[in-house]
Amino acid sequence: MEKHKAVIQGVIYRKDYEFCTNFPLSRPRPSYERSRSEIKMSRLMDAITHMSQYMWEGVIDAPLLNIGEKLYIEDLDVEIIVSERIRHTNGSYIYKTEHQLDLVENEDSLRSKNETREKE
Repeated sequence: MEKHKAVIQGVIYRKDYEFCTNFPLSRPRPSYERSRSEIKMSRLMDAITHMSQYMWEGVIDAPLLNIGEKLYIEDLDVEIIVSERIRHTNGSYIYKTEHQLDLVENEDSLRSKNETREKE
């Protein structure tokens, strides 16, 4: 079998909030200028941003993984699906996944939620 060094990256999601209407091409108008249907369709939306984060590093005793392929990481007792494969300059490979490592809703997130509610 073919061995190769690999780094597996998961995702940390950060929850943010924003004010959204279903009329993105129109300019925002004060509520007294909006029709009833527009007011009902305006709402607080949570926008989730994400960033890749180190999850596991080691040697995989198998050929290169393809996008969409599953891998069980015994050390972490977790199964991941490869979403992207990147070759590193040192000869190893970085496998990105959509595996959620954490969901962050911190002070910044809550501040954006309060600011958005004020805009409503």
